[in-house]
Amino acid sequence: MSDRFTVTTSKSWFSRLAESIKSVLVGLVLFVVSFPILFWNEGRSVKTARSLEEGSGAVVSVSSDLVAPGNEGKLLKANRKKQVQQQAQAGTVKAA
Repeated sequence: MSDRFTVTTSKSWFSRLAESIKSVLVGLVLFVVSFPILFWNEGRSVKTARSLEEGSGAVVSVSSDLVAPGNEGKLLKANRKKQVQQQAQAGTVKAA
């Protein structure tokens, strides 16, 4: 005798329809909720862009070797060449 058996279940037409309606309602709610979230995110993006534009107009380029008291409280950009000659001679720098 075999120990196998098969269970067959069925859903009524009304229960399948109710599940479909629930799914559609969840989709509509997500669709409606997405618009305020999108509006909020776009507002943050515009604010960030304006801040970056304002900062780029106010930046002052300076040498990294000197400290000038006249630059106190300003937005500074310092450039300096990287010194890797010793590392290159020692063989610790790997080419990309």
